[in-house]
Amino acid sequence: MASDEQLSSDAYDDDENHPLSFLSKIDVAIELKNGGYYAVIASQPLKNEARTRARLLRKLEYYRNDFFSDRFCEKNGPPLPGKLLICMKLHSGTDQGIYDLIESCREWLAESGIELEISMIKSSVN
Repeated sequence: MASDEQLSSDAYDDDENHPLSFLSKIDVAIELKNGGYYAVIASQPLKNEARTRARLLRKLEYYRNDFFSDRFCEKNGPPLPGKLLICMKLHSGTDQGIYDLIESCREWLAESGIELEISMIKSSVN
C-alpha cells in the first residue's frame, strides 16, 4: 500500500464521488448488548489503487475503534469477542487486490475479537 506521503492531502476527506464516501461514518450499525454488527457498503466496485486501499483501511480502523469507544461502551457495555462483526458488502467487479487487502485485515480484526465477513451486493435487473 502507498504510504500517506504518496497520497494527496485530501485522500481521507469525505468524497461523495468515491465508492467509500464517508470514512468516519458507519454505513450500517446494529448495536447490541456487549456487541454489534457494522457493515461497510461500497457504492460501486472498488479498484485496487492506492487511494481506495488507504480509504478502505482507514474505514475499517474507524469501525474497529468505534466498537471500543467510550460512546459504544456507555451505550452497550464493554464489547465481547464473538459479539462483534464487520461485514464488507462489495459489488462484483471489485478488483482482486481489494479482496486480498480485506483478507489481510482478518487477523488484525480478530485480535480485537471482531469477525470479518465479505459478501457481494447482487445487482438487480429491471
